This record gives sequence, structure tokens and C-alpha cells, in this order.
Amino acid sequence: MEQAAAPNHYTVEEYLALEDASEVRHKYYQGEVFAMAGASLPHNHIIGNSYRALGDRLDASRCEVFLDGALLKIDDSCFIYPDLLVSCHPADLAADRILQHPSVIFEVLSPASAAYDRTAKLRFYQRLPSVRHYVLVQQEYC
Repeated sequence: MEQAAAPNHYTVEEYLALEDASEVRHKYYQGEVFAMAGASLPHNHIIGNSYRALGDRLDASRCEVFLDGALLKIDDSCFIYPDLLVSCHPADLAADRILQHPSVIFEVLSPASAAYDRTAKLRFYQRLPSVRHYVLVQQEYC
């Protein structure tokens, strides 16, 4: 019987170097790297409209809206890309790569990601003391 190959384990530094060199984004969890699937056009429309609406209402000198390409550090073992987040923390406003202090995090639900967004991601985001709101947006209605 053939054994499954063990997953590669990366340091945070190796993961960040991989992200710099890759055209595909990856999430990082406990040394493992997972490629992220591309989003649908409706998903992108929701993110874009939300970004515009929030950006129009926030004081840009105090808070900023970040799109799904913004890397969020949960802790040294977990880095992920939320669909959208708002941060008013000075360190995030000055950051050039990694955010750590979001106030609001948005995830657009898809059939493939809904269960993960409602459970595991919620638990990740709850680790961040700065998070005040976690907003889930349903993109499909019956």
C-alpha cells in the first residue's frame, strides 16, 4: 500500500518569499501553504461595490479599506487574505505588506467557501483583539 506524501512545511519567511514570487495567492497555516481559488465575477462585484461604499464613508486620514489582496497576520502560524477589511490602526495604515489590526472583516460567501468562512475563519478572526465586526455577505439567494 502506497503512503500519501507528507505536506511540505514552510517557515513564515519561506512563505512570504513564495508569495512574492507567485502569481497565485496562498494562505498559510501552521507551516502548510494552500493555494487560493480565483473568485467569481459576482464575488468580485460585491467586493468592489463594498470597497467603494466603505471608502466613500470613511475618513481616509484615520481608516482605510483594504481589498482581498491584503495579507492579514492572525499570528505567527496563520496568514490569510480576507475579501475586504477595514483598519484604523496606525501600524496598519503605515504597513506596506502585512496587516494585523483590522476593525471589520468582510467575507463574501460562495458555495465552496461558506462553511469554512462561517467556522474556521471566524475562529481565526476571533483571535484578533482589534476585530469588532465580522460581516458575511451571501452572494446567492433562492
